[in-house]
Amino acid sequence: MELKINIKDLLNGLRQVAPAIKQSPIIPITESVLVECNGDFIKLTGTNSGVTIEYTIPAECPTFNFALPFFKACKILELLTGECIISVTETRIEIKSGEDVFKLGAPADAKYFPKTPEKGMGFSVDVTGDFFHNLKNASSLVYKGITTGVDLCNVFIDFSEGDTIIFASDTRTAFLKTIPVKASKKQIKILPELLKAIYRFQDAELFIDDNRLFVEYNRTTVIIQLSEAKDVSVRAYKSFKKEANFTCDPEYFISTLDKSLVYEDEDFAAGIELSFNKDKLTIYYEDSALNEGVVLSCTVKGSDEKSILLNGKQLKAITNVFGAETKQLEICVTSPDKNMIISSEEEQIITFIQPLKKLQ
Repeated sequence: MELKINIKDLLNGLRQVAPAIKQSPIIPITESVLVECNGDFIKLTGTNSGVTIEYTIPAECPTFNFALPFFKACKILELLTGECIISVTETRIEIKSGEDVFKLGAPADAKYFPKTPEKGMGFSVDVTGDFFHNLKNASSLVYKGITTGVDLCNVFIDFSEGDTIIFASDTRTAFLKTIPVKASKKQIKILPELLKAIYRFQDAELFIDDNRLFVEYNRTTVIIQLSEAKDVSVRAYKSFKKEANFTCDPEYFISTLDKSLVYEDEDFAAGIELSFNKDKLTIYYEDSALNEGVVLSCTVKGSDEKSILLNGKQLKAITNVFGAETKQLEICVTSPDKNMIISSEEEQIITFIQPLKKLQ
């Protein structure tokens, strides 16, 4: 059988399913893309143990299926332009373009390709690009180690009839984003590496059943395996938001923080001291390169005096989750535990960071 197709369209389709392709000596066929030719469209499917991605290309074609070796095919197609003809027999796959002919050897039997999971009983909900943007932000703060009890190695999405909360924590800091998405009450947990395939999505439809998240975007369907981690009371974290002691311009604050990270090293990770004195914030840290203490300052608005010792790298990671639309950071240094809470009214983001130790 032969398939004639525009090379640019095919390469784009292969790139869409690429996040689901991994080199696997255990299941070699998952290193291939299932190509299903159905008369008036071509469906490409890539899969691994956690994610399945389908992408549809409108095209007139005969009806047949085959498994296309992903990595070899991409290397060949990137060298070509225009259209190509893919010939498939039991003993070989050939890609022809003009005078160029590339042979890929015997194709894997498509009947052994893993079946695409089907939807179970569940519910649908529409979301915008803001939903996916905040999944990416949450993933950056997911705990990378092993916990006991609550499994924080996941991004938590807590749906309810009133709103939806996206939550993640690395045990010291937390990311909490409330978005105006109303759905059936359900909390799902997903490993952050499985979410990479949908970071760039905009308006899309979600379907959630007991085992998977289905995401429909343009001609792409992404099916993500849900984690079996225990539920977390993410809505209780909203109580962490307190009235701000201080407010400041985010660009000014982050710029000052960046200056304190210029000479960062493993010793520096021990912490930086932030001292708020009404309308002034002083950042103090020990610079091992200069073998002396360094003091930086920026303007804030407040009517209190507070100090706290924090991990500078973690504080920088937190400030990175605030977007360009953030006009003002609201900072609250609580007492007596001296947690530092950073929030933004524009984005309804709440983050908190615990001190490395109590200051005297």
